[in-house]
Amino acid sequence: MGSLPSAKLTGSLSLSESRSGLYAFFGVLGLLAVLRVGMAYFLAPPGLVIPLSLLITVVFVAAPVLALFQAGRHPWTPKIAGLFVVLGMLLQFGLPMLTNGLGGFLAVFGSALGQQGLPIWTVGLGALLATLLKDKNLLLPVSIFLALFDIFLVFTPVGFVQVLMKQHPNLLPAVAHGIPQVATSVKQLGAPIGTFAYVGPADFVFMAMFFVALTRFSMRVTQTFKWLLVALAVYLPLAFIVGPVPLLVPIGLAVLGVNLREFHMNKEEKLSTLFISVLGVAIVVYAATRPKPIPQVVPLPEPGAQGSLESAGLPGQASPDRRPSSTPDAPKSTPDRR
Repeated sequence: MGSLPSAKLTGSLSLSESRSGLYAFFGVLGLLAVLRVGMAYFLAPPGLVIPLSLLITVVFVAAPVLALFQAGRHPWTPKIAGLFVVLGMLLQFGLPMLTNGLGGFLAVFGSALGQQGLPIWTVGLGALLATLLKDKNLLLPVSIFLALFDIFLVFTPVGFVQVLMKQHPNLLPAVAHGIPQVATSVKQLGAPIGTFAYVGPADFVFMAMFFVALTRFSMRVTQTFKWLLVALAVYLPLAFIVGPVPLLVPIGLAVLGVNLREFHMNKEEKLSTLFISVLGVAIVVYAATRPKPIPQVVPLPEPGAQGSLESAGLPGQASPDRRPSSTPDAPKSTPDRR
């Protein structure tokens, strides 16, 4: 007659299964790095550029989500999460510094490997946030507020994303997950691949937080993962129509829609959730009704006055050899055009 497995054996199997989540996580990242390297040496036939671009988009959106889902199975601690944050940032930001100026395969390899640092440090930060959640009921107001706050960041004129894209357009590509572009000319081969779309690091952070938290609280994590992929597949085409879109909206909807029956809240928790929801809506409405920032207009010089258009500081009007004065006693300096 068979016997039930001992508690010690059961615990060992459970620990081994949870560790396999990190193995799968790094396995997916390794495959993405290899694919990026291969794309740098593959010339897309003209008739297949659009189908290949769609396929690449699906792969480079779905694969990181799969990696984060697998990592969520690991029994995270603040110490391990912090280690992932440090290692991931060193990989994403430190490796490009080491390979800066290099060409050929080393540049391609460094760029591909550096991109994998983003999921590593974001899963660490997301896991660290998840360890701070002491009750699964907190996931309900957190999901609602994050979705509304992401709408504020992306869609409103004063949102961080809109301001960042206008004032510092090179910052987002440096920190975001790039969806690569297929090479269409021979000149592009043998160099780090181009990028035609980005996924912000905050989306990875909160996806990781939800996967880790759902696993810790024994909620419907697998079903959430499946419905999240469906939601992203329906939602992401909007990015090709309207531009940047808040991904925390489908992420939050997937978490809430699948796990709604898991929340059992008392009256105080319900009122707190209602307050958070009203606050989030108020922030979005207030920001959406703010006037767009008006760019500063430099007046033209009066007719007959000395000087020309370049002395008025109009962008793009200065002669190639003109430089702004930086000495304190200069009578007038040309505004910085950077």
